[in-house]
Amino acid sequence: MMMMMGGANPFSVQLSISAELEQAMAEVSPPRAVKVAIDARRPRLIAEAMAPANCTLAESFQEVLDWLEDARPCLILLRVRDCLAELGEGAEEDPDAPDWLLLSWTPEDAPAKDKMRYACSKKTLRENFEGLRFKEFFGEDRTSFTLEAVLASCGPMSEEEREAVSTRSERYARLVEEERAHQAGGGTSASPSSPPRRIDYGLRAPPVRALPS
Repeated sequence: MMMMMGGANPFSVQLSISAELEQAMAEVSPPRAVKVAIDARRPRLIAEAMAPANCTLAESFQEVLDWLEDARPCLILLRVRDCLAELGEGAEEDPDAPDWLLLSWTPEDAPAKDKMRYACSKKTLRENFEGLRFKEFFGEDRTSFTLEAVLASCGPMSEEEREAVSTRSERYARLVEEERAHQAGGGTSASPSSPPRRIDYGLRAPPVRALPS
């Protein structure tokens, strides 16, 4: 485990991308799914597990479900661009259609510090792979992590859903800044009698839309 010297804020450390993860995403036929984790030895993001490129979406999603661990967040990159036809006519022509889904597994019982580190790591992935289009999906329990829900999140969003996503992103950015300021100030409560600080990270899964019949 990396030691933070001089009381440095762990959320201010910019994580790098491992060579293995870089290479996997650059392949002509990249993996169907990649489990991204924070290396316990160095401040970097690594490919902890991968589903082969020739797996079907259904097959790889079963593997993705096996990757989910209690109390341990992770990020999962799921390649969906070639599967958009499953959403019905017009999905492939949608200008907002993603190349990959960026799945955030954030179990409720995970340590707050780990939740924050993985939430901040999504920006690192987006910036490093800026030539790819991503859409995000959030889940904090296995009942919300279904293939139907994941595929539904790929479809065109209504104006109401766009507004909800924008509001959540703005709110989350504000919470990140508040948490950083809290950490920089020593992470102490305003007074000895103050209740423990509880942060709502706003990472709950969006409503599931029914797939076209």
